[in-house]
Amino acid sequence: MTTTLRQYSSAEENVRQAHINSDIPGRDHRLGKDAKPGPTERELNRVIFVHRRPDADEHVKMWKAWRRINHPMTTPTEFMKAHCFLAGVSYDEVMAHRLRRNYAFRVDLLHRVMARYPKLRSMQLGVLFNRHHVSILTMLGRTASSKWRAAE
Repeated sequence: MTTTLRQYSSAEENVRQAHINSDIPGRDHRLGKDAKPGPTERELNRVIFVHRRPDADEHVKMWKAWRRINHPMTTPTEFMKAHCFLAGVSYDEVMAHRLRRNYAFRVDLLHRVMARYPKLRSMQLGVLFNRHHVSILTMLGRTASSKWRAAE
């Protein structure tokens, strides 16, 4: 197969001319009469709108918080923040000094932190919870007055 090339043609024109002059059968002959045409230019340039829900990644955030809780190297503060996130409570509200709104959750969180980190003393727990160590002991029921109240 020989093709005649023009003297000043580009490489692209040479390839196109060689394809035209070649003996390659057309697409319809190779694939049969029912050959499907390729996608049109309109189909290729079609814009697809994807609606992303604001809570689409919520399950990933929950899984990361769960993983942070169960990781052996998690610090107590990270542990507390992850528990607050899983419970849907703001960490700042739990640590606020004068709010009694989340008192039950705060006591539950205190028990969870003590179970996870048994070597923390009441002074260290007080720093973590932004409370005085006597308040921590009262929440745990370890003061003399809370023992007396529990005995009644």
